[in-house]
Amino acid sequence: MLAEYLEGVPEPWAVWEGIMPGARACRFSLGRAEGPLPAELVPRLERLRFEALFCLGGRLTLERRDGAGLSAGARELLLLSDASGLAAARFEGPAAGILVAVDGADARESLRAVCRLLGGLELDTGRVRRRMEARGGCALVGSTAWSQAAFDHLNRLPPAERGRYCVLKSVELLYLLCAQEGARRPPAGMDRGLARAVADVRAYMEAHLEEKLTIPGLCRQFRLSSTAFKACFRRMYGQPVHAWLRARRVERAAELLRSTSMGVLEVSQAVGYGSASQFGSAFRARYGVSPGQYRKMSELGEI
Repeated sequence: MLAEYLEGVPEPWAVWEGIMPGARACRFSLGRAEGPLPAELVPRLERLRFEALFCLGGRLTLERRDGAGLSAGARELLLLSDASGLAAARFEGPAAGILVAVDGADARESLRAVCRLLGGLELDTGRVRRRMEARGGCALVGSTAWSQAAFDHLNRLPPAERGRYCVLKSVELLYLLCAQEGARRPPAGMDRGLARAVADVRAYMEAHLEEKLTIPGLCRQFRLSSTAFKACFRRMYGQPVHAWLRARRVERAAELLRSTSMGVLEVSQAVGYGSASQFGSAFRARYGVSPGQYRKMSELGEI
C-alpha cells in the first residue's frame, strides 16, 4: 500500500533501493502535509506482502472499516500485512521516514540466508502472518527499548546506509514476532473487531507507559465506547484496565532498575509516575521493598 504510493513520488523526495531479492527500502521526505492517500491505493497490499514504516517525522494515520484507528508518529514503527480492512490513510505534517517493502515469495531464500548468518534463526512467516491477522493486518511498535535503540542507531548512520539497516531490523522484528507467544484469542462470543481494537489499545499502553493514559483519552483515540472497552479488556486480560496498567508500570520499572543505571526518579518518570513517592508506594506494594532496595538486591544477585 505505502510502497505503491511512494513509487509515485519523484526523487529526491523518495529514493528506492533494492537491498536483497524480495526486499526494498525507500528513504522519503515529503516536506509538507500530503493529506489522504489516493483511495485506490488504500486496500492494496497483496498476500505475502509485508511493509514496515520507520517514521522519522510527521504522522501516518490509518482508519479501519470497523471504525478503529491507528497512528504512527516520529520514532515509531508501523507494520502492515493486510490493508483490506482499511478505509482510509493519510499523512499529517511534513512526513519523513524509511519504508521497507518485502515480498514474502521473492524474499524467501534471502530471508533464509540472513537467518543462517545470524546463527540459524528460525523465521516462521506463517506465524507472523497469523499474529498480524490477529491485529487486523496492522500493528504499531511504539516507544519500546527495542525501537528506541533502533532509531538511535538509525539516526547516526549515513543516509545511504539507512535502508539496509532498516531491512535488517525488519528481519529481526519478524523473528521477534515469531518467538513471542501466540496472539490471544478473543473469548467465545466476543466481537472480533472489538477484540482486535482492545488488543491494539493494550499494545499502545505497553509502548507509552511514560504518558498520562486515561480510559476516556484512549477510547477517543481508538474510537471505542468506554463501557465496551472496559468490559472487553477485563474479559480478555482478566483484570480491569487500571489494575493492568498499574501492574505493568511497576513491572517495567523493575526491569529498568535491574538493567539500567537510571536513577529512581528517572525510572518513575519513565513509567508514568508524577512523583517518586507515589512510585515508591506502588513499587513497595508489588515487590515488598523500595525501588532502591530492589536495585541493591539485584546487584547482589538476590533476585
